[in-house]
Amino acid sequence: MESASLNNILFEPNEDFIYKYDYVKIINDIQKMSSEKALSKIKDLVLDDLFFIVYFILRIQTANSNFVINACREVEEGPKTKTLDIWARFHFKSTIITIAETIQYHLKYPEKCTCIFSYKKAAAEKFLGAIREAYESDFLKLLFPDILYNNPFRDSSSWSLQNGITLNRKNSSRPQRTIQASGLVEGMLQGDHFERRIYDDIETDDMKYSQEQMDKCFEKYTMSINLGTGGSDDIERIIGTYYSHMGPLVRIRDLVDINNKIIYTSRIKPATHNGQSDGETVLISQEKLDELRMLSTFFSQQLCDPTPKFDIQLNPDLLKEIDEKDIPKNLFKFMIIDSAGSHIASAQKARNDNWAIHVIGVSPATDDIGASDIFLLDSFIDKVDESEVVFILSNMYWRNGLIEQVAYEKLGAITPGWMVHFTNALKSRGAMLSEESKNLVILHSRNQEKKNRITSSLKLPLLNGKIHYLKTISEIYINQLKKEFQLHPLWHDDGIDALSYIYQVLENYGFRWRTGINKKPSYESIFGNSSNQTNGWLSV
Repeated sequence: MESASLNNILFEPNEDFIYKYDYVKIINDIQKMSSEKALSKIKDLVLDDLFFIVYFILRIQTANSNFVINACREVEEGPKTKTLDIWARFHFKSTIITIAETIQYHLKYPEKCTCIFSYKKAAAEKFLGAIREAYESDFLKLLFPDILYNNPFRDSSSWSLQNGITLNRKNSSRPQRTIQASGLVEGMLQGDHFERRIYDDIETDDMKYSQEQMDKCFEKYTMSINLGTGGSDDIERIIGTYYSHMGPLVRIRDLVDINNKIIYTSRIKPATHNGQSDGETVLISQEKLDELRMLSTFFSQQLCDPTPKFDIQLNPDLLKEIDEKDIPKNLFKFMIIDSAGSHIASAQKARNDNWAIHVIGVSPATDDIGASDIFLLDSFIDKVDESEVVFILSNMYWRNGLIEQVAYEKLGAITPGWMVHFTNALKSRGAMLSEESKNLVILHSRNQEKKNRITSSLKLPLLNGKIHYLKTISEIYINQLKKEFQLHPLWHDDGIDALSYIYQVLENYGFRWRTGINKKPSYESIFGNSSNQTNGWLSV
């Protein structure tokens, strides 16, 4: 095929690619036109074709690929705002959207303003630097002399990365620069308003190790929405790659409006044609892809999968659902209580924490490796006031029959008020709970880091199919529990924390001396003969 050169860059089309325009023909035709007509034709291409900007203005020869060509068309023809572009790293997302589209936008609309947000301002300034450099090129100045200053450092009111750049515009009184860079988590602009907001690299690798940092980034993002103009023509683009299944980009992806409709159009572009690790590469070389495959970030950064299956420490798919009719008859039942804030010093954080309460049945029989089947028979995982929790605890206790032990974590020497009220409520109906009678058990963290304790307690039983849940438990609580399993250790863990404590309880319970191997104790052996009790709970 023929080739052609423009702006000192050679273009050789690939016959297998579908280009928006026949660039060789256009360039050859331009050479036959008058200077005025030629400049007008090139100007039209800049204002209409993102690939033209990437290749001929930014002069990136590696952009001559089917992936980049199609990606440019998709951005051009797709939604103009509320887009979330999660593309594999090294796949031109920032070049096409943050840089090329911004260049094009302000050559169309020099009076409007854009703010580019990154996690830190310095990162956003790198994008602004590439845009500024393009606007300083003699080629663009020749095409847009009414918008681009011949000497912007002298003539523009602002032409710096720190303070932003201002193009030649009629409204010289507007305080915002044409394009500004801002941090999001660190150093976010205040009080300005922009028609266009671009979020690029707002999530970082370091952030994934801190739920607090991820929450802060998402909170700052929601605050930055106020930096728009509020007009119907405002544009919002979010660009990046995942670092965590609980990161701000995932949370933005899942946002819904008041009608429960997904707000953002997601465009996910992994590095392979099928999104799998064994798929064919779509842009980078196979050698480079194989090199990246060796990194721990391969799934999130190249396959755009924030939660790869092999990376899940506690796979919820291994939980076994069971019908009530299939529950063994000789179970020993335990109530585990993980109170809101039991691991939190701050009262405010405690109010935002869930209570997790489980009734768990344990089969006294063990398999060849000494493991028992456990059955989640009843569950509650939610935020609730202490005044309400006594009612919830009492109901769960009574409706599940004989509870061998109630276990909870006590901070310090003082029994919490809710536990005092709970034991009094049971006592009023004849059931006595106390540490002395060994049916009230204090749980201990044993100075073990909570996330490690949860993993070490639940992983092997889960892998060996030992953890079951009753089908009749509320779907809300089961879904919450499964999500905690899937996202552990980077999400809430109240439900799985309470579940893991069953193994600490069983360490000291002693089935053999209590049961005589397989003999389950009767109600009378625990509470005495109900026929001799005048106010016992069995007679109620």
